[in-house]
Amino acid sequence: MRKFKILIVDDNPINVDLLKEYLKGDEFLTISAYSGKEAVKLFREENPDLMILDIMMPEFDGFDVLNELSAERTLNYTPIIVLTALQNIGSIVQSLEMGADDFLSKPFSNIELLARVKSLLRTKTLNDRIKQYAIEVAENNEKLNDLLNWQKDMVNMIIHDLSNSIGTLQIAFHILEQKSEKSIETAPVIESIKSEIESISNLVVSMLDMSKIEAGKFPINLVDINVLELFNSIISKNKLLFKNKNIQLVFNHSNLKNTKIKADDSLITRILTNLLINALKYSDENSKVEINLYNENGYFVFEVSDEGRGIPDEHLDRIFDKYYQVSAMKEGTRRGIGLGLTFCKLAVEAHNGSITAKKNDISGVRFIIKLPVS
Repeated sequence: MRKFKILIVDDNPINVDLLKEYLKGDEFLTISAYSGKEAVKLFREENPDLMILDIMMPEFDGFDVLNELSAERTLNYTPIIVLTALQNIGSIVQSLEMGADDFLSKPFSNIELLARVKSLLRTKTLNDRIKQYAIEVAENNEKLNDLLNWQKDMVNMIIHDLSNSIGTLQIAFHILEQKSEKSIETAPVIESIKSEIESISNLVVSMLDMSKIEAGKFPINLVDINVLELFNSIISKNKLLFKNKNIQLVFNHSNLKNTKIKADDSLITRILTNLLINALKYSDENSKVEINLYNENGYFVFEVSDEGRGIPDEHLDRIFDKYYQVSAMKEGTRRGIGLGLTFCKLAVEAHNGSITAKKNDISGVRFIIKLPVS
């Protein structure tokens, strides 16, 4: 059983012996000092669990001891009980204001002394445990940060290697495509391979860009962009995809002829294209995808909604998380796969905007982006 070390400070040896007698037993180990300066020296050498300090001592008194040790006790909590024969409330108050934890007026009983000592030692023990827990938490946080940094380095290295491999694969596929004769049987296979290579390439690019955005190293070139021109260009480039799936693309806008946003042209095009293709991907044939553009309280609002497979309410707040996959309302399908939506969120926030997702009244999902108007 651990013994608590108690430093007794009094210039009167009789008082010291009496306190030692009161504290005799298996719980306590006592050490003695007969002057204020000796008390300071022993406090620093022995690191006691508690100090019983007489206030009235010649030359270097109890107040001087409290003042000398104030900074050290702030770093390492050691409770102090002051002893005084003075019936002077001012002295008691002064000692408590200088950092003493409790007081006893002479004469006192052993029962009173033990009660005060044990109470403060419980506080000391609890304080030490909290301090130890704090140290362990800090050490664990440091280890976790090291692990996260290692993970980031590994991911970046893998992405870099993938980027090089995909580049080689694209070149090889292009050469193969030029030299191969397409037939009714091979054409769909070639297009499928081409599409998958492009998907993997886009995923790698998104991962690289996300790492840069998170690290604050992504160069954003803000320019004034005409909203209608931007969307007409995006819709024109993807119109054939909607037609091939027999999906009606509805574009609603009003009073936006001269509306401009300050954004990175390449980045904002990728964001909006990503959401449009996402709506196409999860829409059934003969359904509708709707784009709505409007101004609202100094913000340009872009909405894209589909009539496809919805997302359960409990997953709507998490579809922008990295690698989070959501089971769509139709069995056997997944939505929010990969990093497309995560990239959109980071990129939109880099423009001081916001992106949210909501369920449509009947079916499907509606994504809402808000960006500051120039």
